[in-house]
Amino acid sequence: MKKIIVFYAVSEKHIKNYYNLKNNLNNYDFILVYDKNINYKVINKYNDNFYILNSNFYKIIKKKLKYISFLFLSTNQARFDPMYLSYFFIKYNIPLIALQETHQFYLHNDEMNNYILPSDKYLVSSNFEKNKFINYGYDEKKIEVIGWNYSYGTNSNITKTFKKYALFILNASKDINPISPETTKIQLDLIKKLYQEIGNKFKIIVKLHPAEIDKNNKIIKKNSDKNISIVFDECDTLSLIKNASVIFSTGYTQSILESIYLNKKIIIYPIEKNMNLISDTKNIIHSFDNLSNIINKYDFNELKSIYKKNELEKTKDNYLSYLNKSISDFEFINHNESKVINLIELSFWFFYIGYKKKSKYIINLLFKFEKKKYIEILESINNVYCNNYSLVDIECIFSFLKNKNSYFVFKYILISKFYKNISINIYKLNHFYENDPKYLSNIFFNNYQDFLNFLLYKNEVNKFKILYNNHLISYPKLYSAKSNVHKLYLLLRSNYLIINYLPFFKTINYLFYKKLFIK
Repeated sequence: MKKIIVFYAVSEKHIKNYYNLKNNLNNYDFILVYDKNINYKVINKYNDNFYILNSNFYKIIKKKLKYISFLFLSTNQARFDPMYLSYFFIKYNIPLIALQETHQFYLHNDEMNNYILPSDKYLVSSNFEKNKFINYGYDEKKIEVIGWNYSYGTNSNITKTFKKYALFILNASKDINPISPETTKIQLDLIKKLYQEIGNKFKIIVKLHPAEIDKNNKIIKKNSDKNISIVFDECDTLSLIKNASVIFSTGYTQSILESIYLNKKIIIYPIEKNMNLISDTKNIIHSFDNLSNIINKYDFNELKSIYKKNELEKTKDNYLSYLNKSISDFEFINHNESKVINLIELSFWFFYIGYKKKSKYIINLLFKFEKKKYIEILESINNVYCNNYSLVDIECIFSFLKNKNSYFVFKYILISKFYKNISINIYKLNHFYENDPKYLSNIFFNNYQDFLNFLLYKNEVNKFKILYNNHLISYPKLYSAKSNVHKLYLLLRSNYLIINYLPFFKTINYLFYKKLFIK
């Protein structure tokens, strides 16, 4: 019997990547497990034996454990389902391999919402991406550049109907991505301007973001000119790109690199002015004036820098060759140590999202099997979980977690306990004043505000002002993306600091925010 690779998918794009690997890595059998968030209509497109990620999947997979070589993770976000999936496979000594599906750091200006949980290996798209991971403290020995899993796409009737069309690929709006600069209003305005400028020369096709909420899709369809074709998931983006005369994007999407790889005319209309793309190409517009002339005189040489920096030659057969070699040569780096560290990290993540019994169970499990070598760190963690910790415990854990994402998870676990253990002035430790990595700022936004409220509670008003203003300047998109109630609270808090000198009000403020905004 062949060895098995289990492939975890969270989107239809992941399913297409899965088939690309399954059809080419012939030494392995594949099992696809899909996230509950994938729409059943997407799954029904494929006449295949997929497994939904639930308790029944784990019962089935337990019977196949001795045949499984790897768990491939297309995404590894800080949510319960991928956490438990990772925990399950780590527990049974099966390596976790994170496959970077896009050039995320390049396209999103160092922001990332993925590959947060620990893995045994990270197979990334380029050296640019690898260096960003390393800069954020990921273990260099675990990171390998293999390129990009280019999906071939499928033919579509719409691409056959129109011989000459301009494709506008929409990004996610603020409603599904808090750090997105785009709203439905902005998108509609851009669609209107594009149609007014070149609608008499090209058929305009607008591709909606696959995860966009239905309400927004209906608004765009209703308010766009009837001659504009609005497409959702009835046609995949890549087939639209292949047949388009010219493509427009506001940035961020992997479709930009797909267009460049296919040597298509791709024009960027940047809503934000600090994108990596802006410094790497002159195929940028800031208005739609004289657009026909820009299209006719398009300079393909301006794409070379982006192509080179993102190593787009490492795709198709090259990608598959690198991937096959990587998994064939795979060996655990300090296997037992890696397993313990990964389980400790997951224990903190479980605790952070509220699954405290699971986090304590993991530590008790490690006590049982790994107590001799890791007794000090395990006892310190247990003391924190039981609210019986000291400064020695805290420093022991922070030292152990240095350069790991769970370092910041632990920081906010402690902050959540401040009110119950205020006899120790641990909030004065430097750990709590270190900046969170940019890619974790959204996850911990509310927890950071909780820490600021604790400073007010302790009458550290000057520290509050400095940290709050720096945070506001660093992450304006996060603040603007909050609900109106949340924004009103933050405004009142910053404008009426004087009431926090009153013991009653500062206590109410501290506990009110916890009750309303901290899960």
